Amino acid sequence: IDPLDQNILYVGTSTGLLLKSTNAGGSFSSTGVGPTGTIRKVLIHPTSTNIVFAAATNGIWRSVNAGTSWTQVHTGSKEDIEFKPDDANIMYASGSDVVRSTNNGVNWTTLGVSQGITNTGRTLVSVSAANPNIVYAVQASGSLFGRMYRSTDAGATFTTTIVGSATSGTQFFGYNPDGTGTSGQATYDMGMDV
Repeated sequence: IDPLDQNILYVGTSTGLLLKSTNAGGSFSSTGVGPTGTIRKVLIHPTSTNIVFAAATNGIWRSVNAGTSWTQVHTGSKEDIEFKPDDANIMYASGSDVVRSTNNGVNWTTLGVSQGITNTGRTLVSVSAANPNIVYAVQASGSLFGRMYRSTDAGATFTTTIVGSATSGTQFFGYNPDGTGTSGQATYDMGMDV
């Protein structure tokens, strides 16, 4: 939903359509060509709402004209994308990896071992509104909980805070409420919010 005009909303579909409504959902039309595959998240710039991002199975797409046209700004499947709350030039996105932008999503850098992201797997990102320099990334290991990472420098570097383990009771994505499970559904239903 457009943060400045709640009559404008975008919907991404699993069939590769990115739809837009300008009448609060009364009707929808397709946006310009760009995102295809499964569109997992749509993110609208908080103040310049003509800038729209789509995280999809065919990468990150950016529009500067409210969806009329799109430019692919990163390849590789992505499913989560966030702004730093106090600086929309800094952005984070994730799929099986974590990427960061410092120029409002025009260019992206993959964060790897040297930045503290030591594993790969389905990953989601969240940012603290109370302290915008704190960023979390939660990562699956197959269908189980893999790792929780935390950054205190706006996503420049991360440290691992929790490693999933059934023996230590940190298998949070398992079926056992005590964290000792050895199976789960992290490939399907995983979520995080700060």
